Amino acid sequence: MAWLNLNQSFNSLKGQITTFATEVLSEAPEQDTVDRAPHPESSLSELQAKCHNQELEVSFHVKNCITLVS
Repeated sequence: MAWLNLNQSFNSLKGQITTFATEVLSEAPEQDTVDRAPHPESSLSELQAKCHNQELEVSFHVKNCITLVS
């Protein structure tokens, strides 16, 4: 019966995340999208740089975890 409680917890969490995402997306300022519209190349390069940095950070942490486990 523990799986039933776990399933209810996941459903509750899913609902909370959905509600949060809906609120955040509905509150997105229009001015922000207008400010970025003239420079799509710079926005793309910024996002690519952030993704690259995030990948490096994740890779670093995974390597540290593997080292700890070994």
